Amino acid sequence: MLNPSDLHIQIADYSLRSLTKFAKLFRKYHNLNAWTAPELWNDQSIDNTSVDVYSFGIILWEIETGKVPFEDLLEKQIKSKLLAERVRPWIPEQVCPNLSHLIRRCWKDNANHRPSFKDILDKLTRVKFS
Repeated sequence: MLNPSDLHIQIADYSLRSLTKFAKLFRKYHNLNAWTAPELWNDQSIDNTSVDVYSFGIILWEIETGKVPFEDLLEKQIKSKLLAERVRPWIPEQVCPNLSHLIRRCWKDNANHRPSFKDILDKLTRVKFS
């Protein structure tokens, strides 16, 4: 969320997880998109921070590239790219190697191999955005 008073970005969890679970249970809610971790496309019951780490990696990529991931694809096409083809957004060569490495770690297929947010915070101190 963007704070309009100082234009700083704030990332926070306002405990909407309960609301989302409620909506899924009673309204068949789902919000699958280009920021959604691949494993959620198959199993909506996954509930851990590794899926948030994947999405955060997409946000880091967006900040660096100024692009929208899979912008011209429909939901079905995104699912195919992520699961069948195992495609992730392209990271330009001129991106800081530390940032590129961090983004790729956030996008690991095996969710257990993704960094924790504490690890991400440590790594962000060594990253340069263009």
